[in-house]
Amino acid sequence: MAQYAVAYAPNITGGTPSGTQKTGSFYIGNLTQGKVWNQAVPQTTTNTLYYASPIANVGTAQPYVIAIPKSGASPDQPQFFYSQIAGAFAQTDPAFISTCDYVLKRYTAAGAVASPGGGANPAGCASVGACQSALTAVGWFQSYGFNPPA
Repeated sequence: MAQYAVAYAPNITGGTPSGTQKTGSFYIGNLTQGKVWNQAVPQTTTNTLYYASPIANVGTAQPYVIAIPKSGASPDQPQFFYSQIAGAFAQTDPAFISTCDYVLKRYTAAGAVASPGGGANPAGCASVGACQSALTAVGWFQSYGFNPPA
């Protein structure tokens, strides 16, 4: 897996930046292919930056990366989660499902910690396809099957 340049830019101006792919309000580029981790991203509100995703290789595992908005952050920025199961990072379907289910149930669409039953999707998800659909519906980013632009 690559390390991604991730901008959370809900108020972007000028369209999708070159060399990125849009997922919800996230713009994803490849750090090894021309995107710089602190490169400015213009918005109608305060500009934001590209943030480097966590390196997708932790120990012997290569977990998936999930990005949601960081509530209250200025400038706008993502917060990242690694796929894990039973506390161990893993690039497996059960780890992806477990992490997505957790994030969907425990964070609001704006990235704030949710009260019980108040998550972005209180039902969570129980399959890879359902998790991908639920994250897409909320406008969040996940790297399962994602190929960043060159």
